[in-house]
Amino acid sequence: MNKHLLLVQPRFSQPGHFAHFTLLHARALSEYVSLKVLVYTYHTDATYEAIINQLCEIAETEVIRGSQAGWRIGTKILYQHTLKIIKQNPDVKQVLFLDPSVMTLATGLVLKPLPKDCYMTATEIFGPELYLEDNFLKVGLKRLLFQVATRYRRLRIAPLTPELSDSWRASGLISPEACLDLPTVQMANAQSPSSKSPIGNRTDLTFAIVGSLREQKNIERIAPLFRDGLAPGTLFLAGAARNETTAAYLAQVVDEAAKRIVCDIKFLSEPELDSLVSQVHYNLLLYVGWDERMESGMVFTSARSGTPIIGLRGGWVGRMIDEYGLGYTIDPYNVDEIRACLTHCALPGSPEYRRFEAGLRQMLADYRHEVVGPKFVAALGLGSVEDIKSS
Repeated sequence: MNKHLLLVQPRFSQPGHFAHFTLLHARALSEYVSLKVLVYTYHTDATYEAIINQLCEIAETEVIRGSQAGWRIGTKILYQHTLKIIKQNPDVKQVLFLDPSVMTLATGLVLKPLPKDCYMTATEIFGPELYLEDNFLKVGLKRLLFQVATRYRRLRIAPLTPELSDSWRASGLISPEACLDLPTVQMANAQSPSSKSPIGNRTDLTFAIVGSLREQKNIERIAPLFRDGLAPGTLFLAGAARNETTAAYLAQVVDEAAKRIVCDIKFLSEPELDSLVSQVHYNLLLYVGWDERMESGMVFTSARSGTPIIGLRGGWVGRMIDEYGLGYTIDPYNVDEIRACLTHCALPGSPEYRRFEAGLRQMLADYRHEVVGPKFVAALGLGSVEDIKSS
């Protein structure tokens, strides 16, 4: 069985932790396949360079450096390089594009196809509606491109969650057989965190909203509860502000909160996110204006950090919280429900809180790379799980 895989990331240096997403895939898959990595970057930031160095330690890595930002240009450039690599390395029969512009990729496959024995898989973070919201002629052209690329050019779409997969299969944009279910490798092989120390006073509770600080994080509903003393404890806000308006609002609400809100506006690497979340009692994932079918890396951050979640009800996030017992799910638009949950949530050391911690440890165990890596490689068509584990 040919087990050569080319891993491609056109959005490596874009905001949103795509670089770390690539690193996690390389770590999870390198033990089971002969791996090559191809990335496009337009930054020389130390954070990205450090991840490139880590990739080079794991697998043969080629870095294409450019000056233009954007996932479409990155996808176009790396598809051309993919064709060159496959021509130079005929053993490579499987290509995995992480986070591409799928329409750009489909166009490239139609105009300049891969060799007939090669397969292309593209992860997809969005639903099919992205490609169906246009005028009749453009939607018709997109449908044609997808049909040709998936039926005759061996392109497979791998949505990141079962919820998104259901939407893609029902869309008619591609045949159901062209939709591939891949297990997530975002957990990493973190050690199981220890239980948090008990507290007896609600004023000692700590909550966090971290990562990209933007409107979807629901800060404008949550922060005033702490500012006005309607929620106990302290709220930590940490991450890069999406825009100047958000930064100005954060500065104002922190100034009015009399130390009940602590804010640190800067980009946080994945290790920094894990460290910060591990130091609080609850991670707040009360997203609004959010496609509920989408995956949130913050759920995995909570599992690695051993920190229970207060998250939105429904969708992928709510399903994961409920399935594993990771915390509470509530209506993110209902301020009264948010306040009640913040006020009455279980204290560290209580039986309920210990159950949340046990759920986080179980999720961590279920998504370790030695568990999901063979399943991922098998789903790509590179052998059975049993053969991959024994090889």
